[in-house]
Amino acid sequence: MAVVSESAATTVSGVAYQQMYHFLFEFEGEAVVRLWGFNDTHHVREVSALGSEGKVS
Repeated sequence: MAVVSESAATTVSGVAYQQMYHFLFEFEGEAVVRLWGFNDTHHVREVSALGSEGKVS
């Protein structure tokens, strides 16, 4: 089973953070035996590196 989800938040420094996620579940019967999670790590680094002026520090 695959799930795509979105999040939206504001960082402590006031920068908007929106992210897309993809989760891939592997089942054996009704039990989840493996889970993969994917997101845009480049976007995470960009947003977390922004200073108070909204520029990469």
